Amino acid sequence: MKTVAQMSEEAVRLTQYIEGLPEGADITYDTVREELGIKMNTIGKNKLRQAIERCRREYTNIRNVGYQLADPGNSMAILSTRLQRIDQTVKRADKSQVIIYDDFYDRLPPEQQKAVVFLGATFGAIRVAAESGKRVYGRQGTRVLAPAQTLDVMHTT
Repeated sequence: MKTVAQMSEEAVRLTQYIEGLPEGADITYDTVREELGIKMNTIGKNKLRQAIERCRREYTNIRNVGYQLADPGNSMAILSTRLQRIDQTVKRADKSQVIIYDDFYDRLPPEQQKAVVFLGATFGAIRVAAESGKRVYGRQGTRVLAPAQTLDVMHTT
């Protein structure tokens, strides 16, 4: 078990490491493990992500590999991904509002009935804004994947 001082020391090392990286740099879990000696288990990966955020750097996740810091070339893709996530979350909230409206509306006190209707309208407005944003700035089916050498297992001959 690590002490609080050891955990804080890892956070400081990660922050210093990230501060020294240029825009668009790839931060792989393997590199962090080798260069900084920090385990890249779930806790280590969370610390790495928190350190990136602490440095006020935007990033995109490279699934099972690490992160890529934002640069002018990937900035719109990062924002489009954030917009998609907002839309997905609001879709789920909208479904919840409809279910609650259908199941409990008539049994709610008047002020809560107003709130349920108001939240439904709010979710609708957010969805309209997100849909129009996706049309203007939406991603064209792009997805950040691991580098080709890690995908060789999928190669068939």
